[in-house]
Amino acid sequence: MKRRREGEDIDRRKNDYRDTDMAAELLRTGKFTETRLPQGIYADLRAAYHTYYGLGRERSRATNLLSALLDSLFPEFYTVFKDISTKTALAVLAAYPSPYVIAEMSMEKFMDTMMAKYKGQHIIRKKVSAIYQAAHNSVGIHAGAGVICFEISLLVERIRLLTEHRRKVEDLIVTLVEWIPESKYLLSTPGLGHITIAGILGELGPLNHYRSGKQLVKMAGINPMQSESANKQASKTPMSKKGRPLLRYCLWEASLSVLKHNQEFKAWATRLQERPLHQNPLKKREARGAVCKRLLYLVFALFNKHSFYEKNYKVETERELVAA
Repeated sequence: MKRRREGEDIDRRKNDYRDTDMAAELLRTGKFTETRLPQGIYADLRAAYHTYYGLGRERSRATNLLSALLDSLFPEFYTVFKDISTKTALAVLAAYPSPYVIAEMSMEKFMDTMMAKYKGQHIIRKKVSAIYQAAHNSVGIHAGAGVICFEISLLVERIRLLTEHRRKVEDLIVTLVEWIPESKYLLSTPGLGHITIAGILGELGPLNHYRSGKQLVKMAGINPMQSESANKQASKTPMSKKGRPLLRYCLWEASLSVLKHNQEFKAWATRLQERPLHQNPLKKREARGAVCKRLLYLVFALFNKHSFYEKNYKVETERELVAA
C-alpha cells in the first residue's frame, strides 16, 4: 500500500483517511498480492533455519572480537593458526591466552599441561609446539594484558557455547527435513544437504504451491534486472535482489557446495565462463548466480515430479514446467 500511495501522489503525507481510501481502491481493483505464511513443518523449518543463521552470525561476531584482541596481545598467533575458531586454537586460548605466561613455562610443562587438560580430545601436538615457539618471539602489548586475557577467556567460552547450540539446532533441522516426504528427492542431488534444503523449503514453503520455477527465482530475487530503452541495453544485468535475502544467501552458499561435489553443474558453469566472446562469457561470480538459478529449477522439478537426481538430469524450460 505504501508503494501504491507514493505512486499515486508524491506527497508523503500519511493519515487514516488516505490509508482507508487506498485500501478500498486496492480491494476494488484486485491489484494486491496475498501473503502466504508457512504452516506446519515448513514454519518449523523456517524458524529453525533462522535460528541456525542467527547463531552463525553471533559466532562470527565473537570470532571477530577475539581476533581484534589477539592482534594487540598475541599477533603471532596467526602464524600458527589461520583459523582461530578451530578446536586446537580455542583450547590453547582457553588454557593460556597470554604469550608471556607461555614463555615463562618450559616446553615439557606446557605440552604436558595441554595434553593432560584436553586428554581424549583431538588436539594437534604440532600446532601446540609451534605456539610455544611463537610465544617466545611475541611483540604483543603488556599494558592491560590481564583484562585482555579475561576478555579472551569470555569470548572463547562464548564461541564454544554458540558452536554447541548451533550443532543442536543442526540436529533439529536434520530431523525436521526428514519428516518431509519429498526431501529424499532433493537430498539425492550431490552438494545439497539438510541445511540447504531447510533454508529453501523454510523460505518458500511447499513448492507445489508455485506454478513454475520462475516464481521461485523471483522469490529469491536472483532474476536479472534488465535496463533497456529503445535500441539501447545496459551491458550488465545484476540480480534484482527484491526477494527474500536469507533464501538468496542460502542459495549462494549452496552454489559453492554444488560446484564442488556436482560434476554436471561444475562443467556447465565452466562452459558459461569459457564460451566465445561473441556469446557473452560470464565471470566467476556471474556463473555462480546462474548456478543458483539453475539449482532452483532443479529443486522445483525434483520436488513436484517426485524424481531422484540423475546424471545429466535435464532441467526443463519454463514452457515445459508450465505444461507439466
